[in-house]
Amino acid sequence: GERESLVQPYLDSVDDHGERALVWIDGEFTHAVRKTPRFAGGVEVVSEAIGISPAERALGEAALAPFAAELLYARVDVAPGFDGQPVVMELELIEPSLFLLQSPQALERLVAAVRRELVRPWSKRR
Repeated sequence: GERESLVQPYLDSVDDHGERALVWIDGEFTHAVRKTPRFAGGVEVVSEAIGISPAERALGEAALAPFAAELLYARVDVAPGFDGQPVVMELELIEPSLFLLQSPQALERLVAAVRRELVRPWSKRR
């Protein structure tokens, strides 16, 4: 049968710089982690929380801009492209891993946002 697939060029920067997962919670980026490449049967290794460069932040904000006001959480995975500037590798909007173990402050922000949304009248929710 027919199957859909996504093909993208492999960026060598993923091997050394790594792919960065930028975590967005309740209107802002809270933290990022570095993820190692994972191939068939491989294990993904995730760093502790790391900072987000200005170029990564600008790209992530641009990627989310059309619907940022409606998002409670999201993740934007980025890596340096062939010219060294970050490019979006993946946009995670449904069931992303938010790497909350790496950032207790991000977990607290998410809990507060969920609490706020639960008490907000249905007509005023995102």
